[in-house]
Formats: sequence, structure tokens, C-alpha cells
Amino acid sequence: MAKGHPIDLGHRLFPTKKADATHFKDMLARYSLGETVNAQDAADLTSLLHRHPEALQKRGPGIDRFSVNADGEYGTRCFWVERSDGSRTDFSYLTCISGEKPTLIQEFTQACRNAVFPSINRAKRRFFEDNADASGRVTCEITGDEITWDECHVDHKPPLTFQVIVETFLKAHAIEPTLAMITSPCDAQATTRFVDNAIADMFVDYHTRVARLRVLKSGANLGLAARNRICPPRNPIRL
Repeated sequence: MAKGHPIDLGHRLFPTKKADATHFKDMLARYSLGETVNAQDAADLTSLLHRHPEALQKRGPGIDRFSVNADGEYGTRCFWVERSDGSRTDFSYLTCISGEKPTLIQEFTQACRNAVFPSINRAKRRFFEDNADASGRVTCEITGDEITWDECHVDHKPPLTFQVIVETFLKAHAIEPTLAMITSPCDAQATTRFVDNAIADMFVDYHTRVARLRVLKSGANLGLAARNRICPPRNPIRL
């Protein structure tokens, strides 16, 4: 997410997208699950929701209140909007800030992440069972810090980053992503999934065969992202 360019919410101006994201991230953390946000925060969220690429669908017939709750799939905290007709749905403040709908390949990649989430979670659990010390901590491969389950992240070790695995999967199976392969946006659908379980199973099998996972301290891999990113040459030589 770009850091530059001011974000104008009408009654509030943020100097950068990063400042905007920090504001709403802190707001999200202030509330207990199920709690209704206060009037000032509701005003901010109302303005923010106008930036969502599916704002009309999210608002529906009108907004009654905003609350903080879990997404229903992974238990991740997020904002929810309850409409005047009693219906409700969640929304991403990051999507609102960007103001852009994810691309097809981004949606496909999210479906791939959802497909392998159970197997990655099982692998993480086995790793802790086999390697954790008496206090339930394991060692981060990069920092050397002792970390708990909640302090870590399962990382795909380069060069086979998750994005590379998705790209090579598509090429190996001659798959051209289409909207028909993934779920359409709907209320309370936190993430995108595959419509056809056969594609999900194919990706899970491929991922299991090629992925090399490691448990890292949360954020430890962020500094490696630019270094490991595969960028196309500016002036490629064609074979």
C-alpha cells in the first residue's frame, strides 16, 4: 500500500495512506468483539466506507451502526456495518483506503491462501509440538528470538515465495484464472475461495510438494520482501 498522497475523508484529512491505516488499525484494537463503536468513530467509518469499491452494496438501504467483530472464518478482528434493514456485513478498512478492487490474480491468490490455510496451520502446530521449549516458545530462524505461537508467522522460504508458487502452479497446469473460478462478493464473506474444489485440491497438492515453510517472528520477513521480489526486466531479451 502506497504511503504517499493525502486521504480526505471530508471531515478529516490524513497526510498519507499509512497515517490513515494506523488510525483505523488503532480504532479496531480499542473495541471488544461485539462492541458498537462510538459516534465519532462511526463518523470516520461512514466516510471511510464511501471509499470502498463496493460501497453501495456495503451500505445497502442505510447504515444503522458499526461494530467490531471476528470475520467468522479465521477469527480475525474487523469492522462490521449493520444496515437499517437488520442485515450486516464486514468490510476491510485497507480496501477502503486503497479504494481499489483487488485484481483477478490477487483474488485468485487469496483463494489459494485459503485453500492451504488448514494444512499450513497443521504444520505450524506440529512444529510447535516438536520444537517448543517448556514455555511454549520456538526460535525464529532469522532473528534468533524465542517466540510464542501468537508472535510468529509461517513464511514461505525464498525463492519459492507464495506468489512464486501461485505463478508456477498456473503455468504448470496451464490455468488461466477467471471470475467463474472464485466466489463472488457477498455479505459476511471475509475472503475469496475457489468455487471448484478440484482446483483447490490441485493447488493444495502442488503447494505440499514444493513449499518450504519456516516459522519466523512476525514482521521478520518484511525486510526481505523487496530483496526477494521477482521483477520483470525493463528491456527483456526474447528467446
